[in-house]
Amino acid sequence: MSNIDLIPNVSVGQLKFGESIKKYLKYEHTYFKKDVNDIYMEDNYEFIDPPIIVFVNSSNKISSITCNVGCFWKGENLIGFPINEFIKLSGIEPDRKEKLYVMTAYNKGQRQDVYDFESLGLQIWVWKNKIVTVGCTNYDLD
Repeated sequence: MSNIDLIPNVSVGQLKFGESIKKYLKYEHTYFKKDVNDIYMEDNYEFIDPPIIVFVNSSNKISSITCNVGCFWKGENLIGFPINEFIKLSGIEPDRKEKLYVMTAYNKGQRQDVYDFESLGLQIWVWKNKIVTVGCTNYDLD
């Protein structure tokens, strides 16, 4: 599968929002069932190549995709890309920005800035002014 090019509101690589996950299950992945006590979480699949996390709704349709190793848009890998450069590249100001505390390895945490770009279907997590995670979706499919 290997491609991680982002087309906002449409796809990440070959994976398209709103499409059944079934056709992609031939690729190496690990499945994680939704925790029934977590109303915000969905079933998800962690793929190896490309290294992405795919969330599916109750109909097993792709609802969102999370990238934290690579996510290419307009010729740039957004992971590690400065957030101010992303804002220039997109030509769009974020709809919202908030700070969230995120647990990391070894019981340590980071206070990350989270930017929402609703028209692009993106939620971008930033640490030390660099993008560390890109959450992608199509809000029109909700």
